[in-house]
Amino acid sequence: MAKFYLEQIETSVSKTGNQFLKVHCTGTDKQRHLFYLWDSCATLLDYFNAGNLVAEFSIDGDPNFPKITSFGPADGDVTEFYSFIYPSDD
Repeated sequence: MAKFYLEQIETSVSKTGNQFLKVHCTGTDKQRHLFYLWDSCATLLDYFNAGNLVAEFSIDGDPNFPKITSFGPADGDVTEFYSFIYPSDD
C-alpha cells in the first residue's frame, strides 16, 4: 500500500447507474494522481469529510484507469502531511 495526500473527491455515476468516486491526490513521489473507487465509496467519503487527508491505497487495473482495490488510514504523525507540500522559492 502506498501513502497519498487526498486533495479532492468527486462523486460520479456510471452509464449503468453505479456510483463511483474520482479521487484526486498527490503521492509521496510528488506526482498528482487520479484514482477511481467503485466499492466502499461512503467509507472513504466519511473518512475524507472527517478531516483525514492522508490515506494508504492499493492500486490495480489499467494504467489509464487505475482503481483503488483497498484503502485505510495512514500510519504516522500528522506532521508527515508536510512531506507532500511542494517547495517554493518564497
